[in-house]
Amino acid sequence: MTPTSFVEALQQLKSDHAFNPYVDRCPVYDRADASEQRSNILLSVLEAAVRQPVESLWIGRDFGYRGGRRTGLAFTDDDHLPEHAKRWGLTVQCPVRGGLE
Repeated sequence: MTPTSFVEALQQLKSDHAFNPYVDRCPVYDRADASEQRSNILLSVLEAAVRQPVESLWIGRDFGYRGGRRTGLAFTDDDHLPEHAKRWGLTVQCPVRGGLE
């Protein structure tokens, strides 16, 4: 599976009872293009990981309040995406309004 096919597979997941951040948009907190931003950020991180000698990459959702800041694991929330992206040499914009801006 390639980074592109992985992100495309995530975008196909739909449920009446779950929010898919790679397709769905919260009309209250998300920017107009938040789902596209999240998809592009994930794709960029996966492509960067493929170019580096990483042994594993953990991907998850709702790891905990504000991500895994106590453990140092590479889980994060929308507010901290720009900072997390720096680890991969990327510059991104936070996909939600407000937050830590």
